[in-house]
Amino acid sequence: DAHAAVVGLPLAVDRIDACRTGRRFPRTTVVFNHAPVSSKNPDLFARVMTRVLPHHDVAVLITRDFAPWQPGGEAIGALAARFPEQVLLGRDMPLDEYYEALWAADLQVSTATHESLGVSTLEAMYTGNCCVLPRVGSYPEICDGHPDVLYEPGEGPLEERLRWFLEHPEHRRAVASELQRMAARFHPRAVVEKIAAEVRDVTFGGP
Repeated sequence: DAHAAVVGLPLAVDRIDACRTGRRFPRTTVVFNHAPVSSKNPDLFARVMTRVLPHHDVAVLITRDFAPWQPGGEAIGALAARFPEQVLLGRDMPLDEYYEALWAADLQVSTATHESLGVSTLEAMYTGNCCVLPRVGSYPEICDGHPDVLYEPGEGPLEERLRWFLEHPEHRRAVASELQRMAARFHPRAVVEKIAAEVRDVTFGGP
């Protein structure tokens, strides 16, 4: 540990920036950009959105493909069938379309039970989304412990946070701007500067 330094993992900002457009989704849009695996807890997300969608003019974008036999597949499929005009199924969107959609969206939600870094969340932060994250794993670190972003794991706290942001768009946009600034720490330039500083320290004993 004495010889280790945290420098961060660089985001593919050149490609993300190249996909930026002025297009916005017609509805306030919540992105769920996680894989169909049990550790991402997609069933919990589907249960919460089943309660939120009838009361808010909001859309949900599921970026990955959820087959019926995969974790969350039946729940996501039922959500889309019940709210066909509000649920958009990306079915493993091509990367450029995915990044363009992130720029056009408003919120990102995670229901993960553990997270080693959270690249999909960092991508959402970088593209100006307000993220709603469980207080687990690396999430408190990458959002600097933001009290409005983090929720205690569970359906009730997630629903409360999500409804708050949907009902307070100015606050949502302010938090999104704060998260976007935090994501700049993962710009390749910033990461390379940290690596160079550590190399100089090891080689020359300082700057």
